[in-house]
Amino acid sequence: MTDNATTTQASMQSSQPRDTRRQLADAARQWTLTVIASIARETATPMVTRPAWPGARSTFEYAEPAAGIAIARQLEVAARYQVRRYIKHAREAGLSWQQIGAALGITGGGDGVAQAIAEAAFDYAAGPTDNWRGYDQSFAWTCQACGQGIQDRGPYHGPRDAERGHADGCEHQAATVAAWDAQWAADDDDPGASGPGPRPEPDNDADFDRQVERGEA
Repeated sequence: MTDNATTTQASMQSSQPRDTRRQLADAARQWTLTVIASIARETATPMVTRPAWPGARSTFEYAEPAAGIAIARQLEVAARYQVRRYIKHAREAGLSWQQIGAALGITGGGDGVAQAIAEAAFDYAAGPTDNWRGYDQSFAWTCQACGQGIQDRGPYHGPRDAERGHADGCEHQAATVAAWDAQWAADDDDPGASGPGPRPEPDNDADFDRQVERGEA
């Protein structure tokens, strides 16, 4: 059972074609270098000139290494914040946790993969639970139908319990609950339907994503 009954397993394997992901990764790497250099110049950080790659005749201006680390780390933190903001916008626009997982590049296969992708996306957005204090994971967003702040407890519960804070009679919650109930009814009628399963094992697409991240693809 997933938090969006209309998403198919075929669409979960990747939200983007491999060539598109490669282009995004290449563009992100190039822009990151450019932004680091721009921030370094703006903050009067010492710059060093190095070959663009070992043995290259062309050179590239880099931030001094220690300063470059600090700048890159702040960009990493800022990017992580923006990812969470876009996830908030996605939930407000009606995307399911499963669809958000696909956008994050979370892939897998086998029984229960839909639920596993949804759970991995929620865990990424909400962060680790604080079991020592007894706090549950939650992710905050604002319902665009009723205007109320929602404490989203993720795809582990049905929408009646997971999306806390909707106003009475909220149309968005009513539609989400109706879709959830319809999927449960369909699963009950289908002996081969599988419920939530284990987290997905890495597959070829996931391996490719890691290679792109390391610059090996």
